Amino acid sequence: MRVGAGVLGFLWAICSGCAAPPPAPLPAPTDVFVSGQAGYGGYRIPALVRTVEGTLLAFCEGRRRGLSDAGDVDLLLSRSHDGGCSWSPAEVVADLGTDFIGNPAPVVDERDGAITVLLTWKAGNAHERDIRAGRQP
Repeated sequence: MRVGAGVLGFLWAICSGCAAPPPAPLPAPTDVFVSGQAGYGGYRIPALVRTVEGTLLAFCEGRRRGLSDAGDVDLLLSRSHDGGCSWSPAEVVADLGTDFIGNPAPVVDERDGAITVLLTWKAGNAHERDIRAGRQP
């Protein structure tokens, strides 16, 4: 009986006064990329990573002529040094004229901090049916 009372007392102490502090509040929702701003009709395919230093990197496609998959699409980046509370203005990471650069997939190498962004490219006038048929790269 003494062991049972001791265990109950221990559990009561843990549950009543030794609880972990509440988690820090999340930052307020923020629109990092807003359609119609910075010369882009729309933004799509966002991707987010945290660097080994803690900086958040938000990548996305910047579509000059709206949300169409064809035409002038650039790769953009915005950074947050405060956990997502504020963001830098978008900067162009890759722009190949009227060609399409998209589907960003950033990867952080935890060993050395290197950041690699995998992406796709196609000619701006290429249509998917022509690419599948082998008529365009």
